[in-house]
Amino acid sequence: MARSNDPDSAGSQFFVCLDYQKTRQLDRKYTAFGKVVDGFKAAQAIAATPVDPSNDRPRTPQGIDKVEVKLVTPQENPYAALQRELSGAGQPGGAK
Repeated sequence: MARSNDPDSAGSQFFVCLDYQKTRQLDRKYTAFGKVVDGFKAAQAIAATPVDPSNDRPRTPQGIDKVEVKLVTPQENPYAALQRELSGAGQPGGAK
């Protein structure tokens, strides 16, 4: 069954995308709802795990022990530094 024919089929599955160019097929099929703001080396280590070429799954099961969702309020924005970095603010020639 095609993904678009069953929009609620993903359940609690999520993707940590390390390379946007290699995951563009997810556009308009899944919702981007977050960004890794700390511990990205752990995500890269999971991605570097050797896979079984017959099914493209990790040879050793991988898992995430803890995920923290941070509340964003006008008074406190844990993502403010990341937003400035992505917009180029504070860098030579970057946006202010």
